[in-house]
Amino acid sequence: MTKKLNVISIFSGAGGLDFGFESSGFFESIACVESNKIYSDTLLLNKGLQIGTQVLLEKASIFNCTVREFIDQNLNNFSLNGVDGVIGGPPCQPFSTIGKRLGMDDPRASTLSDFVEVVKISKPKFFLFENVPNVAWQWEGKVLNNLIEKLGQDGQFKIEWKIVNAADYGAFTKRRRLVVLGIRLDCLTDNNASFFPLPTYADPNRNSSSMIKEWQTVADALKAIPKPNTTREDFPTHHIAVNHSDEVVQRFKKLKPGEQDKKRKRWRVDNSQPSNSLMAGGEGGFVFHIHPTQPRELTSRECARIQGFPDEFKFAGKPLDVAKQIVNAVPVQLGCAIGVSIFNSLRSLSK
Repeated sequence: MTKKLNVISIFSGAGGLDFGFESSGFFESIACVESNKIYSDTLLLNKGLQIGTQVLLEKASIFNCTVREFIDQNLNNFSLNGVDGVIGGPPCQPFSTIGKRLGMDDPRASTLSDFVEVVKISKPKFFLFENVPNVAWQWEGKVLNNLIEKLGQDGQFKIEWKIVNAADYGAFTKRRRLVVLGIRLDCLTDNNASFFPLPTYADPNRNSSSMIKEWQTVADALKAIPKPNTTREDFPTHHIAVNHSDEVVQRFKKLKPGEQDKKRKRWRVDNSQPSNSLMAGGEGGFVFHIHPTQPRELTSRECARIQGFPDEFKFAGKPLDVAKQIVNAVPVQLGCAIGVSIFNSLRSLSK
């Protein structure tokens, strides 16, 4: 049996990246760092959760602190024993197209420097940085270029970046993310080859290759899900339908698949397509889209399925907390695909 590579996850959120990497079968998280107490409670709730043959976060220590505090108090303990990978997505609000878009003037933008420092101290074999696509072109690309320059200034890493569509990697959503990958040069199987994962799924209307599968769809994600429950605690949890007014219900009924409700700025998802990207922001702090066949917005559990979380996965907090965790998560299948590609690009499992 191949020894699993260990991973430190920072800005862990609800654990979408961790779950994705661990589900590849090649990695295990040894530390998850999340400053939001409710989100770190979600990680604790799922630590040891068995899904099929996988035991989630079995070896992980959960740290409810800032990454800065983790650097000052805990990182050296892990670095001494060797860190194989660092993965994480710093808060995207400074760079998102939704909200105030303060960019580097936002105090939360300092988390980019924290990510760089964790990589420099732990000296991992690889790192993964993910964020909103807007990071790639803000200030004419200076934010991204500066990040890559700092991560690669000692010359130890080969670094690649792309804006990816999660649906191209088996996710049930067309969520687009900026992904920056770095692998240490002494760990690469081929220094001249790209280690970025190739798409394994594609739009069936545009795909001409028999080697690539058709996109996973909303219908695939919601297959066999029961009717919404009457309480949050019933299984599957957080599967409560919104009680819309008659006016909203009538408006939703008129929408065709793929059409947008102009007032609520939500799309009716199409059963034959991956979902539109679930979004953070807006008046309520999140945007859930409209059910493909029913005149209501999707439930939190339906959205969790679209993001790749199984029904057994638990979420801490009140309904708004749960919704925000789900929309901010990295789709699990995207994390898995990147993990597999990184593993296949590493030359050796030995230190």
